[in-house]
Amino acid sequence: MGVTMMPFQPLVRVGIVDGGSFGLHLEGIYDVDASEDSVCYCPTSNECYAEVSGIRIGKNFHWQREMTQRFHGRIMIKRINDEKTILINMLPAEEYLESVISSEMNPNAHPEFLKVHAIISRSWLLKMLRMPRINCSHDFTFQNGEIISWTDVEAHRDYDVCADDHCQRYQGITRVNDAAIRAVRQTSGIILADDNDDIVDARFSKCCGGRSELFSTAWQDVDFDYLRPIDETYCDPAQMTPDEKDKIIHTILNDFDAETDDFFSWTTEVYASDVKRNLMTKFNVSIGDIININALKRGPSGRIVELVVKGSNGNIVIGKELNIRRLLSDSHLYSSAFDAEKIINDNGEIIFRLVGRGWGHGVGLCQIGAAIMAERGYSYIDILKHYYKGIKLEKIY
Repeated sequence: MGVTMMPFQPLVRVGIVDGGSFGLHLEGIYDVDASEDSVCYCPTSNECYAEVSGIRIGKNFHWQREMTQRFHGRIMIKRINDEKTILINMLPAEEYLESVISSEMNPNAHPEFLKVHAIISRSWLLKMLRMPRINCSHDFTFQNGEIISWTDVEAHRDYDVCADDHCQRYQGITRVNDAAIRAVRQTSGIILADDNDDIVDARFSKCCGGRSELFSTAWQDVDFDYLRPIDETYCDPAQMTPDEKDKIIHTILNDFDAETDDFFSWTTEVYASDVKRNLMTKFNVSIGDIININALKRGPSGRIVELVVKGSNGNIVIGKELNIRRLLSDSHLYSSAFDAEKIINDNGEIIFRLVGRGWGHGVGLCQIGAAIMAERGYSYIDILKHYYKGIKLEKIY
């Protein structure tokens, strides 16, 4: 029967700024449509663009920084209940995708990899656009000694997707080049579908660390046949040639991502006092001084789904994987695939030495692994079928 066809590509509402200050400069002639709580600037030609300063990217992650970015399409400034201001960019899906594959990875990467990313980013986007717009952002509640929560894209009530790593990176026309535009046009309207002719929820992360993970490790308690864990060697620098390692830095990762060179295996130390502080500031819970941490439940990749934190005044279970990463870092730990060793230093302070693998949640496609596969001559179809089992490609508009 096939996936339901669409008469044309949809319009996407991207949340660029959700609260906080920003600067806006419009280049070219825009028509203005104003109402009581919003102002919409509509470009009159393709030469128009909006330049926005003060945009935070990588929010709360170790690469967080501010950027000035440029955007095509309509720009809306919306006031929400006199509490915050939201900046929304509205544009056709295919133009949105040109930016995504240039922002998620370096647009100078191999053409087959860019086509892979265009298809999975399109699949994810259209899947999300078809989902009911309900608030699935789980508040942190301390109940029965557990904090188990996650936040998925449905939490965005005033726009379709955000512009940062929570959804897909979207940085406007800032990084878009001819190769990115060509990859999107060559795959225009093509998505991944499963055996039930549903659009695939094509998740991806930066580096799986040697084995991919289940959907339920990071989000709802449901799993998909096409997101089965697989063993992965392509993202391991020890298995790469010197030329491939060089390409990761110069033609695969964007500049701010290339600062993270220990993406596959890493070691860090976390003071118990910092865990105590993070538990209070990020989760509003105190269990006294932190004595130890132990994995209670792991996924197939070794990522911890539930972590037991033992304190002098009781214990608490933290999950899912992103909460664990937030707890054990001032930003976000690279991943929850780690083993912890308890150490007591000369000052009597408890330190947890974490030896981990991978960068991100590890579900679905491994971006670095897929990029290396493309460099080794695999086609975009080969790569897609390596990471997503039992899928088929369909053109829906």
